[in-house]
Amino acid sequence: MINYPDNIRVYDNFLPDNIAQKAYSQLSSIPQQWFSLRRTQHEPNLDSPKGTRTWWNIHGHKGENARLDRQGKTTYQFMATDNHQTGCDCLYCELIKIFNTNQPPEVTGQQISQSFLSVYRPGDFLSQHTDSQADCSWAFTYTLSTGWKPEWGGILNIQDNVQEDWYAFPPVFNRLIMMDMTATNKSNHFVSKVIEDCPVNRITLSGWYNN
Repeated sequence: MINYPDNIRVYDNFLPDNIAQKAYSQLSSIPQQWFSLRRTQHEPNLDSPKGTRTWWNIHGHKGENARLDRQGKTTYQFMATDNHQTGCDCLYCELIKIFNTNQPPEVTGQQISQSFLSVYRPGDFLSQHTDSQADCSWAFTYTLSTGWKPEWGGILNIQDNVQEDWYAFPPVFNRLIMMDMTATNKSNHFVSKVIEDCPVNRITLSGWYNN
């Protein structure tokens, strides 16, 4: 059993299997136009040459502030849902309801303040950063991809903010990962690049709970 640092919580098989499988089966029902490309504009040459598959290309270089541009800014590239009207019966809204009623002990009585579904396609990534959302207690990411192989990349890496060690989390289906985002304890993290010839997309629900 791995003893994670205080700023990380991991819940495997977080939702009942029938609910998790139903959510996965309904992903294709989400209209494609609900997703938009999120990509930094300040660095035009983000992508590595196609065919580059070194260990660091897959997992991220933990000794450096991974994939920062020359001005030290965070870089990223992935698809994500934009906010839409509340009260509909889509999968996204249904998942938010489920998460607000099936709360991990760290956020008992709290509600999700912001959230989105993300799709990381081949070549997508998110560089090292600490989230800037105000009045949030915990950030979370919940994996909806099945059969993911670690060698495909898309690894969530989180730093222990006391010992500064790194912990790597492949996107395992029905796994919830939480990061402490309190003012004095924000968690440094990044998602390594999904390899260019990955056969599937990395899909997660991510968000923040109110403090």
